[in-house]
Amino acid sequence: MTATRTTPMPALITIVALSAFDRLSIAPMLQPIARNLGAPVALVTLAATANFLAYGLAQLAHGWLSDRLGRQRALKLALLVMGVANGVAAAAPDIGVLVIARAVVGAASGGLVPGALVVLADQRAGKARARGQAGLITALGFGTALAAVTGLADHGALWRIVFAATGIVALASIPLLWGGAINPASRSRPSLAAVLANTNVRFTSLLAVPEGAAVFGFVAFFPLALEHQGTSVPLAGAGTAAVGVGMMLGGYFVRRLTGSRPDGHLIGAGASILALGYATALVPVAAALILGASLTGLGQSAVHAPLQRWATEAAPEARGLSTAAFATGAFGGAGLATVLGSVLPDHYRTIFIAAAICAAGSGLIAARHHSPD
Repeated sequence: MTATRTTPMPALITIVALSAFDRLSIAPMLQPIARNLGAPVALVTLAATANFLAYGLAQLAHGWLSDRLGRQRALKLALLVMGVANGVAAAAPDIGVLVIARAVVGAASGGLVPGALVVLADQRAGKARARGQAGLITALGFGTALAAVTGLADHGALWRIVFAATGIVALASIPLLWGGAINPASRSRPSLAAVLANTNVRFTSLLAVPEGAAVFGFVAFFPLALEHQGTSVPLAGAGTAAVGVGMMLGGYFVRRLTGSRPDGHLIGAGASILALGYATALVPVAAALILGASLTGLGQSAVHAPLQRWATEAAPEARGLSTAAFATGAFGGAGLATVLGSVLPDHYRTIFIAAAICAAGSGLIAARHHSPD
């Protein structure tokens, strides 16, 4: 048997953390960008919205490319486009160029996390795969926490430096992927219809909708709720940072417990902590909101890590597409959570109650389900 080279774990950790940082870093910088470009904040928000929409809509395209071009080639292409487009965003002379550039960045960076998961699933099996994916959750947490620091870029054109630095890191990450083997499974030619005909793929993709709302969507309202309490914009970033720190801590515990506890136990405990975090946020004081954010980060690691592993194992012959279908459901759910928040502005009690229901409901269904293996 011919020995195969593997993509180093530090490379996967780097691109996962980069994806999380890039997706969340713009929110704290909306006002500085608006002042620097002389545009209303409402227009600048379009840059964030375009990025988020493109991120979610591009998932299936990335899965298709991953199964046809090969895992590493698809990741390198995504990093290249992300790096160049962030450079354009950093130099944007007006809001129109910024919106287009950030939409392209979102479409490119949307393939990084699912792509890293697929590479890891190709290279590892069993407990090693589960623990590796928990490590990627920790990387997501680190990127999330680091994104809160951009709230300090509150003067002049510092936001341009943030986008430029993100682009540079994306381009610098490409060489980290050289030499990784292209798994034979990535040379398959599955159709989307055939993948969706798989019962396990449909289950994980549909369950990802409420789970994604609880894990990725509603957590975005912690900083806004803190601002609503009168906290300054930079300090409101503590809500995002708390979620990230909770994710890192949760990822550590998931790595330690994986293999010694059934997935159902991890998911049940994680969903309970996630729901408790949102319930804690119902108390309208800053300390409760930060504590709630920390608990949601802690809980989401235990819920999301097993589910994303199920997604990579649901259809091994079409791992790229099956993982992309799961990611599409998760970020679709996150989008629905954002829509609810826009329909109910400043109604944070209602928003967090809905979040707790999504967390408890999806966790209960998942905990009663057995892994596709």
